[in-house]
Amino acid sequence: MHFSVSQHQVWQTLFDRQIRLLDKHGSSLFWDGFERIRFSPTRVPSIKSLNQKLQPATGWQTTRTSIRYSTADQWYPQFARRRFPVTTYIRTMDELDFTPEPDVFHDTFGHLAFFMLPEFTAFAELFAPAYLQAKDPEIKANIQRLAWFSYEFGVLIEQGKPKAFGAGLVSSFGELTKVVTGHTQLVPFSIENVLAKNKAVYSMHDTLFFFESLAEVKTTINSYLTSVSSAIESKER
Repeated sequence: MHFSVSQHQVWQTLFDRQIRLLDKHGSSLFWDGFERIRFSPTRVPSIKSLNQKLQPATGWQTTRTSIRYSTADQWYPQFARRRFPVTTYIRTMDELDFTPEPDVFHDTFGHLAFFMLPEFTAFAELFAPAYLQAKDPEIKANIQRLAWFSYEFGVLIEQGKPKAFGAGLVSSFGELTKVVTGHTQLVPFSIENVLAKNKAVYSMHDTLFFFESLAEVKTTINSYLTSVSSAIESKER
């Protein structure tokens, strides 16, 4: 995949701005993964270079897709194979603060530092089996909400302060700024709270959910997914 000079310039602009913001507001988990994956600050990374780092670290790989907004039905079969789809699309200079479509900066810079961490991939790998097993549209929607408000837009509290955990915050200057300046309501992450909230896809969120550790949110979500899986298996007997 070839990116143009102007597209690499968009990457560099986004990278420079976001690193300055994350220096103060990025979670320790992000920084741990970021130091391991070592993105180029000036060029969109290639699939080959990403896989050379991800595969030995956690067994995950990236794969290129021309789809600009993958549906869950497209996404989770890839996740089940430990493949992370990275789009060919990159936002333009007039969309630096926010884009409703996940672009290559979101997919790569936002997500992949975390996929260098075995403790994170063990969490991410909970979702695909549960989603692919589910047949009920409501259960599928619930699983998508739990993913959205955790690894996409979850807020980690560290030393009493909100830090970017979800990739949507890590990669969005506007959304993360809204959170850390107190303009987004932060509510404790619980199954009841999350399932009562709709995703904001084409605008910034007015409410997001926080947790104290990766272990905490993993335990909460795993308990729900296990109960759903057990109920499905009982019904199929």
